[in-house]
Amino acid sequence: MVEAHHCHQPQAFYAQLRQQGLTAIHFIPQLAAGDAALWGEFLCAVFHRWVREDIGRINILLFSETLSAWCGETLTQPGAPAANSTCYGCPWLRLCRCGEQEDPLCAGYRQFYDFSGPYMRVMRDLRRQQRPPEALMPLLR
Repeated sequence: MVEAHHCHQPQAFYAQLRQQGLTAIHFIPQLAAGDAALWGEFLCAVFHRWVREDIGRINILLFSETLSAWCGETLTQPGAPAANSTCYGCPWLRLCRCGEQEDPLCAGYRQFYDFSGPYMRVMRDLRRQQRPPEALMPLLR
């Protein structure tokens, strides 16, 4: 669970999870609707470190799902509700799991998608070249 106090120190929180030896992480936000920007900042800060040090070592579900969507894989489950009309114009609709209602943290997710997009494009292209996404890490050092 990711709470507001974790979002204020994302690097320390992520370092703590790394020290525990976790190899898979699923961030579940426990935030108020007004904390969308805080959620986005948290995701961007963690992604910034993960993309440089932990691709292939730690699987962060949101990051791997986002990369899968960039690679053309479908995220929605059969029978899932269709996206609501407010989401249709969103450039990131293909990446999220927008349901019948817009997620209260949607602005934070959009912030993350904007930030991670250039890295996701490179990792997608690496996969297309039959290379692992972690080949990006040395390029960022």
